[in-house]
Amino acid sequence: MEIEVRRIQRVGTSSLVVTLPKEWAKRLNLAPGCQVMLIDEGDSIRIKPVKGNETAAIELDLSRMPENLAASTPLCIYLSAVNEADVFFPSKKSLEDAKTRSIYLMGLQIFDTLEGEKARVEVLLDSSKIDISKLLKTLTVSVRESAELLIKVIQGETNGVREKVEIVRTQFLRTHYIVLRYLAARYSEKGGIENYQVTLSTSYAGFAIDLLQELVLTSMRIIREEIPEEDLDQLIRIIRGIEKSGDLLFRTLALPSVKRLAELYRELYMSRALAENMMINAKSRAAAVLSGKLHDIIRLMMISSYVAVCRVIMGVASLKE
Repeated sequence: MEIEVRRIQRVGTSSLVVTLPKEWAKRLNLAPGCQVMLIDEGDSIRIKPVKGNETAAIELDLSRMPENLAASTPLCIYLSAVNEADVFFPSKKSLEDAKTRSIYLMGLQIFDTLEGEKARVEVLLDSSKIDISKLLKTLTVSVRESAELLIKVIQGETNGVREKVEIVRTQFLRTHYIVLRYLAARYSEKGGIENYQVTLSTSYAGFAIDLLQELVLTSMRIIREEIPEEDLDQLIRIIRGIEKSGDLLFRTLALPSVKRLAELYRELYMSRALAENMMINAKSRAAAVLSGKLHDIIRLMMISSYVAVCRVIMGVASLKE
């Protein structure tokens, strides 16, 4: 048994790292980007290489692509279940823009090289270790928190809302992209209509949540005067319906159930009817505009629910009442 003493170093504000002897890493076929397991053994920590450290590596020459399109490359890599890519960007600016757009992609890193606009993009997130059911359910928190913030705004409480929206959105986007990364990896491995349907439904649901969060900020500009109490009550009913529908939708995606789907359909149709009525009969212009935007969110959630229904009808999921 070989023993070597190494000093622990700090990286950033809270991370600690320790280097491995070069000979040991070479013997175990470890290289940058490889994954290892850290096993707590009480008074010691064991490091064990993860099997299958071979990565799916590609090369992308984007030197002739418009800069704004090339900047989306990390997201495309992330959602394509690719682990490593050497990318030739059209300019240094597009490379820096790509880094900025990647802040919500957990486990993705972009390394500069000595070749100017060339960069190494690596995804260190192990999709096989993701608890997809738990992640889908946590997305309901984003719906709930966004709905509560919107209710506060239409009731005239705007203090600190903008900062809270940013926190909620950051958590939502990180979780949402991890879910899509997992689904993309599953789809590339096994294919099949089930993975495709869940990916599609989750994407539409994500758009709906993003719109809801945007609406919180938009409403702060739309509402110039106090909304009449009658309109306010109706708006809150619609928002509560969206909140409940979001919870039911992500729970259905995580664990399909005919009973839950029926409840989701009922809630969405009721909320849509309320929003349509509000668009026509609102007593204030602000309430009419807000109900129109809430209607758009409900429609996106309905598209997600259609996909969930198809998943059940096609018999690809195990139903549990």
